[in-house]
Amino acid sequence: MLSVGCSGSSSSEGSATNTTGDTTGDATDSEADGGSGDAEVGEGEGDGDGDGDGEGEGEGEGDGDGEGPGCGNGIVEAGEDCDDGNDVDTDACTNACTHAKCGDGIVHEDVEECDDGNKDPFDMCTNDCKLPVCGDGVTQGDEECDAGPDIGPGKACKGDCTLNVCGDGDKGPGEGCDDGNAIDDDECSNTCVPATCGDGVVQADEECDDGNDDNFDACTNACSLAECGDNFIQPGEECDNGGANSPNAACTTQCTEAVCGDNFVWAGQEECDNGDNNGPGQACKADCTQNFCGDEDVGPGEECDNGVAYNGPGLECLANCKVNVCGDGDKGPNEGCDDGNLIDGDGCSSGCAIENPPPAAIPCGNAIYECGDTIDNDMDGFIDLDDPDCTSPCDDDEGSLQTSLPGQNNDCKSDCFWDSNSGQGDDKCVWNLKCDPENPGAGTNCAYDPNHKQCELQMPDACINFCGPLVPNGCDCFGCCEINGQFIYLDSNPECSMNNLAACNSCTFFESCNNPCDSENCELCFGQSPADLPEHCTEPSCDFGTPCLALSDCAVGECCQTGCCSPIVPG
Repeated sequence: MLSVGCSGSSSSEGSATNTTGDTTGDATDSEADGGSGDAEVGEGEGDGDGDGDGEGEGEGEGDGDGEGPGCGNGIVEAGEDCDDGNDVDTDACTNACTHAKCGDGIVHEDVEECDDGNKDPFDMCTNDCKLPVCGDGVTQGDEECDAGPDIGPGKACKGDCTLNVCGDGDKGPGEGCDDGNAIDDDECSNTCVPATCGDGVVQADEECDDGNDDNFDACTNACSLAECGDNFIQPGEECDNGGANSPNAACTTQCTEAVCGDNFVWAGQEECDNGDNNGPGQACKADCTQNFCGDEDVGPGEECDNGVAYNGPGLECLANCKVNVCGDGDKGPNEGCDDGNLIDGDGCSSGCAIENPPPAAIPCGNAIYECGDTIDNDMDGFIDLDDPDCTSPCDDDEGSLQTSLPGQNNDCKSDCFWDSNSGQGDDKCVWNLKCDPENPGAGTNCAYDPNHKQCELQMPDACINFCGPLVPNGCDCFGCCEINGQFIYLDSNPECSMNNLAACNSCTFFESCNNPCDSENCELCFGQSPADLPEHCTEPSCDFGTPCLALSDCAVGECCQTGCCSPIVPG
Protein backbone atom coordinates (compact mmCIF):
# COMPACT_ATOMS: atom_id res chain seq x y z
CA MET A 1 0.00 0.00 0.00
CA LEU A 2 1.24 3.47 -0.83
CA SER A 3 1.25 5.85 2.09
CA VAL A 4 0.67 9.51 1.39
CA GLY A 5 0.68 11.94 4.26
CA CYS A 6 0.53 11.66 8.02
CA SER A 7 0.28 8.00 8.93
CA GLY A 8 -1.71 6.43 11.73
CA SER A 9 -0.85 3.65 14.10
CA SER A 10 -4.09 1.70 14.20
CA SER A 11 -7.67 1.53 12.92
CA SER A 12 -10.51 2.10 15.36
CA GLU A 13 -13.04 -0.68 15.86
CA GLY A 14 -16.80 -0.64 16.35
CA SER A 15 -19.29 1.97 15.30
CA ALA A 16 -17.98 5.47 15.00
CA THR A 17 -19.55 8.58 16.44
CA ASN A 18 -20.60 11.25 13.99
CA THR A 19 -18.68 14.42 14.88
CA THR A 20 -20.74 16.99 13.02
CA GLY A 21 -23.19 17.46 15.83
CA ASP A 22 -25.97 15.10 14.60
CA THR A 23 -26.64 12.29 17.09
CA THR A 24 -29.05 9.45 17.66
CA GLY A 25 -30.03 7.55 20.76
CA ASP A 26 -28.70 9.06 24.00
CA ALA A 27 -27.33 12.27 22.58
CA THR A 28 -27.68 16.00 22.50
CA ASP A 29 -28.00 17.80 19.19
CA SER A 30 -25.18 20.31 19.18
CA GLU A 31 -26.05 22.12 16.00
CA ALA A 32 -29.54 23.55 15.65
CA ASP A 33 -31.45 23.28 12.41
CA GLY A 34 -34.02 25.94 12.56
CA GLY A 35 -36.55 28.29 11.27
CA SER A 36 -39.53 25.94 11.57
CA GLY A 37 -39.74 25.46 15.31
CA ASP A 38 -39.65 21.66 15.00
CA ALA A 39 -36.84 19.65 16.57
CA GLU A 40 -35.94 16.11 15.65
CA VAL A 41 -34.92 13.95 18.56
CA GLY A 42 -33.89 10.41 19.37
CA GLU A 43 -36.03 7.39 19.99
CA GLY A 44 -38.89 7.53 22.48
CA GLU A 45 -40.55 10.56 23.99
CA GLY A 46 -38.81 13.80 23.07
CA ASP A 47 -39.32 17.49 23.34
CA GLY A 48 -37.94 20.52 21.60
CA ASP A 49 -38.16 24.28 21.57
CA GLY A 50 -38.67 26.68 18.74
CA ASP A 51 -34.97 27.21 18.25
CA GLY A 52 -34.71 23.70 16.86
CA ASP A 53 -32.93 22.22 19.89
CA GLY A 54 -34.27 18.87 21.12
CA GLU A 55 -33.09 16.07 23.29
CA GLY A 56 -34.38 12.83 24.67
CA GLU A 57 -34.45 9.09 24.25
CA GLY A 58 -36.72 7.01 22.03
CA GLU A 59 -38.75 7.97 19.02
CA GLY A 60 -40.75 11.13 18.67
CA GLU A 61 -40.67 14.75 17.65
CA GLY A 62 -40.92 17.87 19.74
CA ASP A 63 -42.73 20.97 18.50
CA GLY A 64 -42.04 24.46 19.68
CA ASP A 65 -43.49 27.90 19.15
CA GLY A 66 -40.29 29.94 19.08
CA GLU A 67 -38.76 31.88 16.22
CA GLY A 68 -36.08 29.86 14.44
CA PRO A 69 -32.81 31.28 13.15
CA GLY A 70 -32.93 33.42 10.06
CA CYS A 71 -33.20 36.97 8.82
CA GLY A 72 -36.13 38.73 10.46
CA ASN A 73 -36.01 37.14 13.90
CA GLY A 74 -34.52 40.24 15.54
CA ILE A 75 -31.22 38.53 16.30
CA VAL A 76 -28.05 39.38 14.36
CA GLU A 77 -26.63 36.03 13.27
CA ALA A 78 -23.76 34.84 11.10
CA GLY A 79 -23.91 36.40 7.64
CA GLU A 80 -26.18 39.27 8.73
CA ASP A 81 -25.20 42.93 9.09
CA CYS A 82 -28.30 43.69 11.13
CA ASP A 83 -31.70 42.26 12.02
CA ASP A 84 -34.43 44.58 13.25
CA GLY A 85 -37.10 41.91 13.25
CA ASN A 86 -39.51 43.77 10.99
CA ASP A 87 -40.55 43.60 7.36
CA VAL A 88 -39.86 47.26 6.56
CA ASP A 89 -37.42 47.31 3.67
CA THR A 90 -36.83 51.07 3.67
CA ASP A 91 -35.45 51.55 7.16
CA ALA A 92 -31.81 51.31 8.24
CA CYS A 93 -31.87 47.49 8.07
CA THR A 94 -33.24 45.96 4.87
CA ASN A 95 -35.33 42.83 4.67
CA ALA A 96 -32.17 41.03 3.55
CA CYS A 97 -30.61 41.94 6.91
CA THR A 98 -28.05 44.25 5.33
CA HIS A 99 -27.37 47.83 6.31
CA ALA A 100 -29.17 50.26 4.03
CA LYS A 101 -26.74 51.97 1.72
CA CYS A 102 -26.80 54.06 -1.41
CA GLY A 103 -26.76 51.79 -4.43
CA ASP A 104 -28.72 48.89 -3.01
CA GLY A 105 -31.79 49.74 -5.08
CA ILE A 106 -33.92 50.50 -2.02
CA VAL A 107 -34.83 54.09 -1.16
CA HIS A 108 -33.81 54.55 2.47
CA GLU A 109 -36.66 56.58 3.94
CA ASP A 110 -35.76 60.13 5.08
CA VAL A 111 -32.14 59.54 4.04
CA GLU A 112 -32.15 58.98 0.27
CA GLU A 113 -34.15 60.81 -2.36
CA CYS A 114 -33.79 57.96 -4.85
CA ASP A 115 -31.84 54.73 -5.33
CA ASP A 116 -31.76 53.04 -8.71
CA GLY A 117 -29.16 50.47 -7.71
CA ASN A 118 -26.60 51.42 -10.35
CA LYS A 119 -23.57 53.64 -10.76
CA ASP A 120 -24.83 55.66 -13.73
CA PRO A 121 -24.74 59.34 -12.72
CA PHE A 122 -26.73 60.46 -15.78
CA ASP A 123 -30.01 58.58 -15.24
CA MET A 124 -31.93 61.04 -13.06
CA CYS A 125 -30.62 59.55 -9.80
CA THR A 126 -27.10 60.56 -8.85
CA ASN A 127 -24.52 58.22 -7.37
CA ASP A 128 -25.16 59.95 -4.05
CA CYS A 129 -28.80 58.82 -4.24
CA LYS A 130 -30.10 62.34 -4.73
CA LEU A 131 -32.47 63.62 -7.38
CA PRO A 132 -30.67 65.71 -10.00
CA VAL A 133 -30.71 69.47 -9.42
CA CYS A 134 -29.00 72.37 -11.10
CA GLY A 135 -25.71 72.86 -9.30
CA ASP A 136 -24.91 69.24 -8.51
CA GLY A 137 -22.13 69.17 -11.11
CA VAL A 138 -23.69 66.55 -13.41
CA THR A 139 -25.40 67.65 -16.63
CA GLN A 140 -28.61 65.74 -17.14
CA GLY A 141 -32.27 66.17 -17.91
CA ASP A 142 -33.02 69.52 -19.59
CA GLU A 143 -29.81 71.12 -18.32
CA GLU A 144 -27.42 72.57 -20.90
CA CYS A 145 -24.53 72.55 -18.44
CA ASP A 146 -23.80 72.09 -14.76
CA ALA A 147 -20.54 73.29 -13.28
CA GLY A 148 -21.54 72.56 -9.72
CA PRO A 149 -20.65 75.43 -7.40
CA ASP A 150 -19.10 77.37 -10.28
CA ILE A 151 -22.38 78.51 -11.85
CA GLY A 152 -23.87 81.99 -11.89
CA PRO A 153 -23.59 85.45 -13.50
CA GLY A 154 -20.46 85.89 -15.57
CA LYS A 155 -19.77 82.18 -15.56
CA ALA A 156 -19.66 79.84 -18.56
CA CYS A 157 -22.64 78.04 -17.01
CA LYS A 158 -25.28 80.35 -15.62
CA GLY A 159 -27.23 79.89 -12.41
CA ASP A 160 -30.12 78.16 -14.19
CA CYS A 161 -27.76 75.62 -15.80
CA THR A 162 -28.01 77.17 -19.25
CA LEU A 163 -24.93 78.05 -21.27
CA ASN A 164 -23.72 81.61 -21.19
CA VAL A 165 -23.95 82.70 -24.82
CA CYS A 166 -23.42 85.91 -26.69
CA GLY A 167 -26.61 87.97 -26.73
CA ASP A 168 -28.07 86.82 -23.44
CA GLY A 169 -27.08 90.07 -21.70
CA ASP A 170 -24.67 88.32 -19.32
CA LYS A 171 -21.01 88.93 -20.12
CA GLY A 172 -19.41 85.52 -19.84
CA PRO A 173 -15.91 84.14 -20.29
CA GLY A 174 -14.46 85.00 -23.70
CA GLU A 175 -16.89 87.88 -24.28
CA GLY A 176 -15.68 91.44 -24.38
CA CYS A 177 -19.20 92.70 -23.89
CA ASP A 178 -22.82 91.52 -24.04
CA ASP A 179 -25.56 94.12 -24.39
CA GLY A 180 -28.28 91.56 -24.98
CA ASN A 181 -29.45 93.01 -28.28
CA ALA A 182 -29.18 92.16 -31.96
CA ILE A 183 -27.79 95.51 -33.06
CA ASP A 184 -24.45 94.99 -34.70
CA ASP A 185 -23.28 98.59 -35.15
CA ASP A 186 -23.58 99.76 -31.57
CA GLU A 187 -20.78 99.73 -29.01
CA CYS A 188 -21.08 95.91 -28.64
CA SER A 189 -21.27 93.82 -31.78
CA ASN A 190 -23.43 90.78 -32.28
CA THR A 191 -20.34 88.68 -31.65
CA CYS A 192 -19.93 90.34 -28.25
CA VAL A 193 -16.82 92.22 -29.27
CA PRO A 194 -16.47 95.91 -28.33
CA ALA A 195 -16.50 98.19 -31.38
CA THR A 196 -13.04 99.46 -30.60
CA CYS A 197 -11.49 96.06 -29.93
CA GLY A 198 -8.33 95.35 -31.90
CA ASP A 199 -6.91 98.85 -32.16
CA GLY A 200 -4.31 98.12 -29.53
CA VAL A 201 -5.69 100.71 -27.16
CA VAL A 202 -7.58 99.59 -24.05
CA GLN A 203 -10.83 101.52 -24.07
CA ALA A 204 -13.14 102.00 -21.11
CA ASP A 205 -15.33 99.02 -22.02
CA GLU A 206 -12.40 96.71 -22.72
CA GLU A 207 -10.48 94.49 -20.28
CA CYS A 208 -7.49 94.37 -22.63
CA ASP A 209 -6.54 95.02 -26.25
CA ASP A 210 -3.36 93.57 -27.64
CA GLY A 211 -4.17 94.42 -31.23
CA ASN A 212 -3.83 90.85 -32.51
CA ASP A 213 -6.14 88.04 -33.46
CA ASP A 214 -4.65 85.37 -31.20
CA ASN A 215 -7.29 83.85 -28.91
CA PHE A 216 -4.75 81.74 -27.08
CA ASP A 217 -2.70 84.48 -25.45
CA ALA A 218 -3.57 86.51 -22.37
CA CYS A 219 -6.08 88.70 -24.25
CA THR A 220 -8.79 87.18 -26.40
CA ASN A 221 -10.02 88.57 -29.71
CA ALA A 222 -13.02 89.91 -27.81
CA CYS A 223 -10.71 92.07 -25.71
CA SER A 224 -11.45 90.08 -22.59
CA LEU A 225 -8.80 88.70 -20.28
CA ALA A 226 -8.14 85.03 -20.78
CA GLU A 227 -9.84 82.92 -18.14
CA CYS A 228 -10.88 79.35 -17.52
CA GLY A 229 -14.22 78.77 -19.17
CA ASP A 230 -13.65 80.93 -22.27
CA ASN A 231 -13.26 77.79 -24.41
CA PHE A 232 -9.67 78.62 -25.34
CA ILE A 233 -6.74 76.71 -23.89
CA GLN A 234 -4.33 79.39 -22.75
CA PRO A 235 -0.93 78.97 -21.05
CA GLY A 236 -1.32 77.33 -17.65
CA GLU A 237 -4.47 75.48 -18.66
CA GLU A 238 -4.62 71.77 -19.47
CA CYS A 239 -8.05 72.00 -21.10
CA ASP A 240 -10.98 74.34 -21.54
CA ASN A 241 -14.36 73.15 -22.72
CA GLY A 242 -16.19 76.36 -21.86
CA GLY A 243 -19.63 75.66 -20.47
CA ALA A 244 -18.93 71.94 -20.37
CA ASN A 245 -16.29 72.45 -17.67
CA SER A 246 -17.42 70.97 -14.38
CA PRO A 247 -15.90 69.48 -11.22
CA ASN A 248 -17.39 66.20 -12.43
CA ALA A 249 -16.41 66.47 -16.10
CA ALA A 250 -13.33 65.58 -18.13
CA CYS A 251 -12.21 69.21 -17.81
CA THR A 252 -12.72 70.71 -14.37
CA THR A 253 -13.72 74.27 -13.55
CA GLN A 254 -10.02 74.91 -12.88
CA CYS A 255 -9.26 73.91 -16.46
CA THR A 256 -7.32 70.87 -15.36
CA GLU A 257 -7.88 67.44 -16.83
CA ALA A 258 -9.82 65.15 -14.53
CA VAL A 259 -7.61 62.55 -12.83
CA CYS A 260 -8.15 60.16 -10.00
CA GLY A 261 -6.97 61.86 -6.84
CA ASP A 262 -8.01 65.43 -7.71
CA ASN A 263 -10.86 65.32 -5.16
CA PHE A 264 -13.49 65.62 -7.92
CA VAL A 265 -15.63 62.68 -9.00
CA TRP A 266 -15.45 62.41 -12.77
CA ALA A 267 -18.99 61.41 -13.64
CA GLY A 268 -19.25 58.14 -15.50
CA GLN A 269 -15.54 57.39 -15.04
CA GLU A 270 -14.92 57.42 -11.30
CA GLU A 271 -17.06 56.05 -8.51
CA CYS A 272 -15.50 58.30 -5.91
CA ASP A 273 -12.57 60.62 -5.34
CA ASN A 274 -11.48 61.78 -1.91
CA GLY A 275 -8.16 63.18 -3.04
CA ASP A 276 -5.34 62.43 -0.64
CA ASN A 277 -7.67 60.20 1.35
CA ASN A 278 -7.93 57.66 -1.48
CA GLY A 279 -6.12 54.42 -0.88
CA PRO A 280 -6.09 50.99 0.76
CA GLY A 281 -8.46 50.70 3.69
CA GLN A 282 -10.27 53.89 2.73
CA ALA A 283 -13.85 54.37 1.56
CA CYS A 284 -12.45 55.33 -1.85
CA LYS A 285 -9.60 53.20 -3.14
CA ALA A 286 -6.53 54.39 -5.01
CA ASP A 287 -8.17 53.74 -8.38
CA CYS A 288 -11.22 55.84 -7.46
CA THR A 289 -13.52 52.87 -7.05
CA GLN A 290 -15.60 52.48 -3.93
CA ASN A 291 -14.42 50.07 -1.30
CA PHE A 292 -16.87 47.18 -1.05
CA CYS A 293 -17.07 43.90 0.78
CA GLY A 294 -15.45 41.30 -1.46
CA ASP A 295 -12.74 43.47 -3.04
CA GLU A 296 -9.89 42.02 -0.92
CA ASP A 297 -9.34 45.40 0.75
CA VAL A 298 -10.45 45.83 4.36
CA GLY A 299 -12.41 49.06 4.18
CA PRO A 300 -14.29 51.16 6.73
CA GLY A 301 -16.77 49.06 8.69
CA GLU A 302 -15.17 45.78 7.57
CA GLU A 303 -13.36 43.43 9.93
CA CYS A 304 -11.84 41.38 7.11
CA ASP A 305 -12.02 40.95 3.36
CA ASN A 306 -10.44 38.01 1.55
CA GLY A 307 -12.32 38.59 -1.70
CA VAL A 308 -15.53 37.20 -3.09
CA ALA A 309 -14.13 33.69 -3.51
CA TYR A 310 -12.83 33.51 0.06
CA ASN A 311 -15.57 35.33 2.00
CA GLY A 312 -18.48 33.18 3.04
CA PRO A 313 -19.87 30.45 5.30
CA GLY A 314 -17.25 28.22 6.83
CA LEU A 315 -14.41 30.59 5.97
CA GLU A 316 -12.39 32.88 8.20
CA CYS A 317 -14.13 35.93 6.74
CA LEU A 318 -17.90 35.79 6.32
CA ALA A 319 -19.80 37.13 3.32
CA ASN A 320 -20.54 40.38 5.20
CA CYS A 321 -16.82 40.94 5.88
CA LYS A 322 -17.10 40.06 9.54
CA VAL A 323 -14.56 37.72 11.13
CA ASN A 324 -15.90 34.23 11.65
CA VAL A 325 -15.73 33.75 15.41
CA CYS A 326 -16.77 31.06 17.81
CA GLY A 327 -20.37 31.56 18.89
CA ASP A 328 -21.65 33.20 15.72
CA GLY A 329 -23.46 30.08 14.55
CA ASP A 330 -21.20 29.52 11.54
CA LYS A 331 -18.69 26.66 11.80
CA GLY A 332 -15.52 28.36 10.69
CA PRO A 333 -11.93 27.23 10.22
CA ASN A 334 -10.50 25.52 13.28
CA GLU A 335 -13.99 25.09 14.73
CA GLY A 336 -15.35 21.60 15.25
CA CYS A 337 -18.83 23.02 15.76
CA ASP A 338 -20.60 26.31 16.34
CA ASP A 339 -24.05 26.22 17.89
CA GLY A 340 -24.33 29.99 18.22
CA ASN A 341 -23.52 30.17 21.91
CA LEU A 342 -20.55 29.99 24.25
CA ILE A 343 -22.07 27.48 26.66
CA ASP A 344 -20.22 24.33 27.69
CA GLY A 345 -21.94 21.01 28.14
CA ASP A 346 -24.34 21.22 25.19
CA GLY A 347 -22.28 19.13 22.80
CA CYS A 348 -20.30 22.09 21.49
CA SER A 349 -17.91 23.72 23.92
CA SER A 350 -17.43 27.43 24.53
CA GLY A 351 -14.31 27.12 22.40
CA CYS A 352 -16.30 25.55 19.53
CA ALA A 353 -14.78 22.12 19.98
CA ILE A 354 -16.88 18.95 19.81
CA GLU A 355 -17.40 17.71 23.34
CA ASN A 356 -16.70 14.05 24.04
CA PRO A 357 -15.28 13.13 20.62
CA PRO A 358 -14.31 9.52 19.90
CA PRO A 359 -11.21 8.62 21.94
CA ALA A 360 -9.24 7.73 18.81
CA ALA A 361 -10.16 10.90 16.94
CA ILE A 362 -7.24 13.05 15.77
CA PRO A 363 -8.22 16.74 15.96
CA CYS A 364 -7.02 19.50 13.70
CA GLY A 365 -7.17 22.32 16.22
CA ASN A 366 -10.78 22.31 17.41
CA ALA A 367 -12.04 20.66 14.23
CA ILE A 368 -12.26 16.98 13.40
CA TYR A 369 -12.13 16.17 9.69
CA GLU A 370 -12.60 12.95 7.72
CA CYS A 371 -8.93 12.06 8.06
CA GLY A 372 -9.19 12.11 11.84
CA ASP A 373 -12.79 11.18 12.69
CA THR A 374 -12.27 7.42 13.24
CA ILE A 375 -14.63 6.60 10.32
CA ASP A 376 -13.83 4.80 7.08
CA ASN A 377 -15.56 7.52 5.10
CA ASP A 378 -14.75 6.16 1.65
CA MET A 379 -15.24 2.54 2.73
CA ASP A 380 -11.93 1.37 1.29
CA GLY A 381 -10.93 -0.55 4.41
CA PHE A 382 -8.56 2.13 5.67
CA ILE A 383 -9.39 4.67 8.37
CA ASP A 384 -8.04 8.19 8.85
CA LEU A 385 -4.25 8.44 8.56
CA ASP A 386 -3.98 4.84 7.43
CA ASP A 387 -5.93 5.84 4.33
CA PRO A 388 -3.48 6.50 1.47
CA ASP A 389 -5.41 9.59 0.38
CA CYS A 390 -5.18 11.36 3.75
CA THR A 391 -2.41 13.94 3.79
CA SER A 392 -2.94 14.98 7.44
CA PRO A 393 -5.66 15.17 10.12
CA CYS A 394 -6.50 18.54 8.54
CA ASP A 395 -7.81 16.79 5.43
CA ASP A 396 -11.56 16.49 4.97
CA ASP A 397 -11.57 13.99 2.12
CA GLU A 398 -10.57 10.35 2.56
CA GLY A 399 -11.61 9.53 -0.97
CA SER A 400 -9.25 11.77 -2.94
CA LEU A 401 -6.03 13.72 -2.70
CA GLN A 402 -8.05 16.93 -2.46
CA THR A 403 -8.43 18.21 1.09
CA SER A 404 -11.94 19.61 0.44
CA LEU A 405 -11.43 22.23 3.15
CA PRO A 406 -13.64 25.35 3.08
CA GLY A 407 -12.45 27.78 0.43
CA GLN A 408 -9.90 25.39 -1.02
CA ASN A 409 -9.30 26.19 -4.70
CA ASN A 410 -12.26 28.59 -4.95
CA ASP A 411 -10.34 30.49 -7.58
CA CYS A 412 -7.00 30.35 -9.37
CA LYS A 413 -4.93 31.69 -6.49
CA SER A 414 -3.01 29.32 -4.25
CA ASP A 415 -1.32 29.75 -0.91
CA CYS A 416 0.67 27.25 1.16
CA PHE A 417 -1.14 23.98 0.45
CA TRP A 418 -0.08 22.41 3.74
CA ASP A 419 -1.44 24.89 6.30
CA SER A 420 -5.10 23.82 6.11
CA ASN A 421 -6.53 27.16 5.08
CA SER A 422 -7.12 29.02 1.85
CA GLY A 423 -5.78 32.47 2.67
CA GLN A 424 -2.36 34.05 2.24
CA GLY A 425 -2.61 36.13 5.42
CA ASP A 426 -0.58 33.80 7.61
CA ASP A 427 1.87 32.29 5.13
CA LYS A 428 2.48 35.12 2.60
CA CYS A 429 2.63 32.57 -0.21
CA VAL A 430 0.90 33.62 -3.43
CA TRP A 431 0.90 31.53 -6.60
CA ASN A 432 -1.55 31.26 -9.44
CA LEU A 433 -2.54 28.15 -11.37
CA LYS A 434 -2.49 30.23 -14.55
CA CYS A 435 1.28 30.39 -14.23
CA ASP A 436 1.89 26.65 -14.56
CA PRO A 437 2.73 25.58 -18.15
CA GLU A 438 1.55 22.03 -17.32
CA ASN A 439 -1.93 23.59 -17.11
CA PRO A 440 -3.27 21.91 -13.94
CA GLY A 441 -6.02 24.52 -13.65
CA ALA A 442 -7.48 24.17 -17.15
CA GLY A 443 -10.60 22.47 -15.85
CA THR A 444 -11.33 25.23 -13.32
CA ASN A 445 -11.11 28.28 -15.62
CA CYS A 446 -7.48 28.73 -14.68
CA ALA A 447 -5.82 27.85 -17.97
CA TYR A 448 -2.13 28.61 -18.41
CA ASP A 449 -1.39 32.28 -19.06
CA PRO A 450 2.34 33.10 -19.19
CA ASN A 451 1.58 36.82 -18.98
CA HIS A 452 -0.37 36.62 -15.75
CA LYS A 453 0.77 39.15 -13.16
CA GLN A 454 1.18 36.60 -10.34
CA CYS A 455 3.78 34.53 -12.14
CA GLU A 456 6.71 35.77 -10.08
CA LEU A 457 8.91 32.74 -9.49
CA GLN A 458 10.43 33.87 -6.18
CA MET A 459 8.51 33.57 -2.91
CA PRO A 460 9.24 35.96 -0.02
CA ASP A 461 11.25 34.66 2.92
CA ALA A 462 8.10 34.78 5.08
CA CYS A 463 6.47 32.21 2.80
CA ILE A 464 9.47 29.88 2.69
CA ASN A 465 10.05 30.10 6.45
CA PHE A 466 6.39 29.37 7.21
CA CYS A 467 5.54 26.79 4.59
CA GLY A 468 8.89 25.07 4.05
CA PRO A 469 8.90 23.01 7.27
CA LEU A 470 5.36 21.77 6.50
CA VAL A 471 6.08 20.46 2.99
CA PRO A 472 6.41 16.65 2.76
CA ASN A 473 9.36 15.05 0.98
CA GLY A 474 8.85 15.20 -2.76
CA CYS A 475 6.35 18.07 -2.80
CA ASP A 476 6.39 21.82 -3.31
CA CYS A 477 4.62 24.52 -1.32
CA PHE A 478 1.55 24.53 -3.56
CA GLY A 479 0.54 20.86 -3.65
CA CYS A 480 2.59 19.57 -6.59
CA CYS A 481 4.14 16.23 -5.59
CA GLU A 482 6.26 13.66 -7.38
CA ILE A 483 4.55 10.27 -7.22
CA ASN A 484 5.98 7.29 -9.10
CA GLY A 485 8.00 9.61 -11.33
CA GLN A 486 5.03 11.87 -12.18
CA PHE A 487 4.40 15.36 -10.87
CA ILE A 488 0.80 15.34 -9.63
CA TYR A 489 -1.31 18.33 -8.56
CA LEU A 490 -3.07 17.09 -5.41
CA ASP A 491 -5.99 19.49 -5.69
CA SER A 492 -6.80 18.39 -9.24
CA ASN A 493 -10.35 17.05 -8.86
CA PRO A 494 -12.43 14.70 -6.69
CA GLU A 495 -11.39 11.69 -8.81
CA CYS A 496 -7.66 12.21 -8.23
CA SER A 497 -6.50 9.61 -5.72
CA MET A 498 -3.60 7.28 -5.04
CA ASN A 499 -5.57 4.50 -6.72
CA ASN A 500 -6.45 6.69 -9.70
CA LEU A 501 -3.43 8.83 -10.53
CA ALA A 502 -4.55 8.88 -14.17
CA ALA A 503 -7.35 11.25 -13.13
CA CYS A 504 -4.88 13.72 -11.64
CA ASN A 505 -3.55 16.79 -13.43
CA SER A 506 0.15 17.22 -14.08
CA CYS A 507 1.97 20.18 -12.58
CA THR A 508 5.32 21.95 -12.62
CA PHE A 509 7.46 21.58 -9.50
CA PHE A 510 7.88 25.03 -7.95
CA GLU A 511 11.64 25.40 -7.76
CA SER A 512 11.97 28.16 -5.15
CA CYS A 513 9.63 26.67 -2.54
CA ASN A 514 9.80 22.89 -2.25
CA ASN A 515 11.17 19.89 -0.39
CA PRO A 516 12.72 17.47 -2.90
CA CYS A 517 13.00 13.86 -1.82
CA ASP A 518 16.39 12.17 -1.52
CA SER A 519 15.61 8.47 -1.19
CA GLU A 520 19.30 7.48 -1.28
CA ASN A 521 19.72 9.39 1.97
CA CYS A 522 16.85 7.46 3.49
CA GLU A 523 14.13 10.04 2.95
CA LEU A 524 10.65 8.56 2.58
CA CYS A 525 9.00 10.18 -0.43
CA PHE A 526 5.39 11.24 -0.80
CA GLY A 527 3.31 8.20 -1.75
CA GLN A 528 5.76 5.69 -0.31
CA SER A 529 5.58 3.36 2.69
CA PRO A 530 8.51 2.45 4.98
CA ALA A 531 8.92 -0.77 2.95
CA ASP A 532 10.06 1.40 0.03
CA LEU A 533 13.18 2.63 1.85
CA PRO A 534 16.52 1.38 0.49
CA GLU A 535 17.91 -1.70 2.23
CA HIS A 536 20.68 0.24 3.94
CA CYS A 537 18.17 2.50 5.74
CA THR A 538 17.04 1.47 9.21
CA GLU A 539 14.66 4.45 9.59
CA PRO A 540 13.63 7.49 7.58
CA SER A 541 15.77 10.60 7.66
CA CYS A 542 14.28 14.08 8.06
CA ASP A 543 15.26 17.66 7.26
CA PHE A 544 12.60 18.83 9.71
CA GLY A 545 11.16 16.95 12.67
CA THR A 546 12.07 13.57 14.10
CA PRO A 547 11.85 10.27 12.20
CA CYS A 548 8.67 8.22 12.64
CA LEU A 549 6.87 5.20 11.30
CA ALA A 550 3.49 5.80 12.96
CA LEU A 551 1.49 8.49 14.73
CA SER A 552 2.50 7.04 18.10
CA ASP A 553 6.13 7.99 17.37
CA CYS A 554 5.24 11.70 17.35
CA ALA A 555 4.38 14.17 20.06
CA VAL A 556 0.88 15.47 20.70
CA GLY A 557 0.01 18.01 18.01
CA GLU A 558 2.12 16.23 15.39
CA CYS A 559 1.47 13.54 12.80
CA CYS A 560 3.78 11.20 10.93
CA GLN A 561 4.18 12.53 7.39
CA THR A 562 6.57 10.89 4.89
CA GLY A 563 8.49 9.38 7.80
CA CYS A 564 8.87 12.66 9.70
CA CYS A 565 6.92 14.11 12.63
CA SER A 566 5.22 17.21 11.26
CA PRO A 567 3.13 19.76 13.16
CA ILE A 568 -0.63 19.59 12.67
CA VAL A 569 -1.45 23.09 11.47
CA PRO A 570 -5.15 24.02 11.80
CA GLY A 571 -6.78 26.58 9.53
